[in-house]
Amino acid sequence: MTDKEVRSTYTKVCDLIYDKRLKPAFDQLTILLALIQKGDWMDQKTDLEQNYQYMLQYAVNGISDPQQQIVYNRLRTDMLQLADKVENAYLTTYSSEYPYRQKRQFLQKKFPDDESIKKNLIQFHANSIVDNLLKESNVFVNSDGQNDYATSHDTTLSLVFNRLWLKACYSEYEETMLDMLIDNANVIAEDQCVLVSAITLGLLLMFDEKKFSLLISITTKSKGSIRIRGLIGLVINICLYNKRIQLYPNLISEITDLTKTPNFNSELMSVILQFITCLETEKISKELREEIMPEMMKESPFVKDKMDLNELMDDSSKPFKQNPDWDEKMDKWNFSDKVQRFAELQKNGADVFLNTFSSMKNHAFFNDICNWFVPFSTSNSYIRNAVGGQSGIQQLMDLITLNPLLCNSDRYSLVFGLMSMPENYRKMMEDGLKMQDEQIKEIKAEASKIGQSDSAENNRILSQQYWQDLYRFFKLHRERKDFFDPFNVAFKLYNLYFISELDDADKMYRTFAEFYLKKNYYHDAEVLFLRLYDKSRNNLDLLQKLGFCYQQQNEYEAALKYYEEAELLQSDNLWMMRMMANCHIRLKHYNKALMYFQILSTRHPDDMHLLLCIGQCYIGLKQYVDASQLFFKVEYLAPNNPKVWRSISWCAFMQNKMEQASVYLLKIDQKDLTAQDNINLGHIQWCCKRLKDSIFYYKKACILLNGDVDKLMNIIEADLPFLISNGINESQIPIVLDMIRYEV
Repeated sequence: MTDKEVRSTYTKVCDLIYDKRLKPAFDQLTILLALIQKGDWMDQKTDLEQNYQYMLQYAVNGISDPQQQIVYNRLRTDMLQLADKVENAYLTTYSSEYPYRQKRQFLQKKFPDDESIKKNLIQFHANSIVDNLLKESNVFVNSDGQNDYATSHDTTLSLVFNRLWLKACYSEYEETMLDMLIDNANVIAEDQCVLVSAITLGLLLMFDEKKFSLLISITTKSKGSIRIRGLIGLVINICLYNKRIQLYPNLISEITDLTKTPNFNSELMSVILQFITCLETEKISKELREEIMPEMMKESPFVKDKMDLNELMDDSSKPFKQNPDWDEKMDKWNFSDKVQRFAELQKNGADVFLNTFSSMKNHAFFNDICNWFVPFSTSNSYIRNAVGGQSGIQQLMDLITLNPLLCNSDRYSLVFGLMSMPENYRKMMEDGLKMQDEQIKEIKAEASKIGQSDSAENNRILSQQYWQDLYRFFKLHRERKDFFDPFNVAFKLYNLYFISELDDADKMYRTFAEFYLKKNYYHDAEVLFLRLYDKSRNNLDLLQKLGFCYQQQNEYEAALKYYEEAELLQSDNLWMMRMMANCHIRLKHYNKALMYFQILSTRHPDDMHLLLCIGQCYIGLKQYVDASQLFFKVEYLAPNNPKVWRSISWCAFMQNKMEQASVYLLKIDQKDLTAQDNINLGHIQWCCKRLKDSIFYYKKACILLNGDVDKLMNIIEADLPFLISNGINESQIPIVLDMIRYEV
């Protein structure tokens, strides 16, 4: 079996167990066990299946057992754990994927004893304090000695990280070690953060009840960056194991206790909203790369040095499609001002630096997986070695790397990038910063508060930075294809089983729904709005937004259902009339669409778009004379509009006014003629019995369709009823169509 086939079989086993179909689950488990040929595991499977058959027999015989459900669920968890062991054993032995290659290497390495861990991690804290005191007193510090203990510390931290990440199931040893390191004031918070990330990554690799319990415990007892990392690790893994975790009553109880800790609901909401923001990163990066930055650079080659983005105005607007009544709840963007757009993205926590730093992850520092999760510290051995004893560089590092907009991973990249610059350029930057000493002190003072305070704003910044660190690891690590990616769009954190049990559940669902709607994730917004709709069916705002979500997904019948319910609550809403008219015209309900457009037109008689829509309804109703009169009026009011010319041409064609149809189409600049325009010109020439000219235009259309002859023929064949109504001889059609096929 390939890795993919093994995983597929393993997933079948798990899904069958979740669905309570244990007989086929045992059958699939037998297939998995055949790959390993381990006798005691085969015996365990046989015992489990035999116990299940006894349970079935008791049920058939009507024997009542008050413990039956507990025993049944325990049987299911035992089956899942056996499947875990088999899959892990096979992949560890045979898989070429990065985590399992690392496992094979890790199993051959000697792990440091407790004393070494204490010496290198716990004493590192004391050494750092002494170093800082000596620096502040301007006392000479031996840099070689500093580098030695920093290197020993980082090596030990990496080994501990790998053990926690790669160990399939934790034993009492890991529990004791974590107790020693996490509940210890002499271990720096940065190291504790790394250990939390290791547990998170280990859970993503393989389910383990002890890992979950430890992560819950750490999150419950901790504050600041450690709690935020723990909470993010939990929501990712609970979402991944959403069905499975409900089979473990101890974990359910521990999670329930966690949800009752102070500020849990607000922290959870913030964490999930920032996850949703991360999903936009690729889209934002593309926008920055292709639109915003080129425009900003065109505006001024020195804009990056001169502007203060925090002082830019934040007034903006979105395309009209959304209801203007929602403005208070949903910010609007203005795409015309590129600089303002960049500032607004930054202000709202968007990841605007991925483009800048994505190519800066090739430094040797990032070869060690542990370093992708290390909070930024100037005590890190790589930073010490890169900076060396250079004077003046510390101020430059402090200013840039303490910026709260940068995640830890990017701070490391930035320092390594700075140190690779020519010395004269770096010296110029250092001299410039000396002129702004007071501002630098203020920035350092503000940045130092992050991580120390447990305020909502500081936790938001820490959460944002950690999500971005995770995003870089899962999207930029050279072996990223071998990891489960939680940033896959199918990963829905709002489906966490326990959210529905929270006091603020409806408020959370509404917030998530509004946020998804704002980010144009219409399916997710629809799912969440529907949960609220079941409890509040007479909420105008909710009904409108449900209709809008369905409309944006081209589900017009469903959209109309909710718009019509909303119409019963407010019948004169102009925005809603426009949306309903749009749905009706898409469904070819031309009479209903016409009714709404005409009402709107009485309110806005000079709205050219509404007049065009009314004309399109007339065309749909085959009322070409009325449509023509309307389009001529529009042409008079707004001349030189190719859309109007196309409509007039089609109406003329349908009234057999071929010269007029041709004249209006040919008013359009040749370079702006579309494939459909050329097809229509071909139709006109065919109806005028000018077949050579007809084929000329069909050939131009085929070029614009990228040479897709089948698509061209499908369009022509769909238009045959119109051609026949304009006098084309049906018997000639097959001959002419074949002639076109040969020519194009």
